[in-house]
Amino acid sequence: MKILTIQEDKNIYQRVGLLVLLFFISINSQAKTLTVAILDTAFCPTSERPSPTIHIRRAIDLTKTHNIDCSKVSAKEISSNRLFHGQLVLNRFIEELSNEIKVDIQPFQIFDKNGFTRPSYWEDALVDNKKFDLFIIAAGVKVKSVHVLKVPTLAFVAGATFGRGINKTTKLWPQVDFRKSNIITIGSYLLPADGLKERSDHTLIHPKRMKYFFAAGTDSEALKGSSRAVATAAARSINTCHDQFGKVQSVIDCLEKKKKILNLEANKQVQTY
Repeated sequence: MKILTIQEDKNIYQRVGLLVLLFFISINSQAKTLTVAILDTAFCPTSERPSPTIHIRRAIDLTKTHNIDCSKVSAKEISSNRLFHGQLVLNRFIEELSNEIKVDIQPFQIFDKNGFTRPSYWEDALVDNKKFDLFIIAAGVKVKSVHVLKVPTLAFVAGATFGRGINKTTKLWPQVDFRKSNIITIGSYLLPADGLKERSDHTLIHPKRMKYFFAAGTDSEALKGSSRAVATAAARSINTCHDQFGKVQSVIDCLEKKKKILNLEANKQVQTY
């Protein structure tokens, strides 16, 4: 039988004390529920609780034009109808999210049943912005100049892409606020295919304004491009830096530390995490 010395006994108590402290820190960090707002089109989640750690609240229709009976909406319709772009973003976010982190999600419908939006819808969504740890925005609203709308908390924003009246001269908010540190602009890149390596997504209008890049997905997937990329980016930021949420700068610093360089075609390099 080994006889412990006083010093050895003291060391054991110190180690046990440290383990207990780490245990309670771990429990505390996992117990924190992050609040997430998604601003998009229509939502029809199949469940309010897709997992024990995820709660999806009833979507708030700020346009007051939607009258959807989600019980009659099929998965095929969600995949093919642009009206449910928001649900596809939500699905992708959940797919990528760690099931060990508690998240409370509030969807906001800021595009009406015809696919149009107004700055006033966005203003209404941002009234209680301090309630949320982060916003996921895979859309934008046209503005004539730098807009007065502000997001004081963290926002993951999909880079603007060509199409539907959007070109290089179009000003979209919140994309025009790309210089602000709390606006995390997300671009997309194409996955390897047909003998080609990872390469640029040329549907992006301003790739140099993007802070991080994630995969655009494949042609067979319902959600593609920067919309898919921003949902992935938001989830991975939580998976990677969830202990830092609550302080915007802490999350920004954490992502900066975790960033990696991705090499694309023609020696082009972009950041991811």
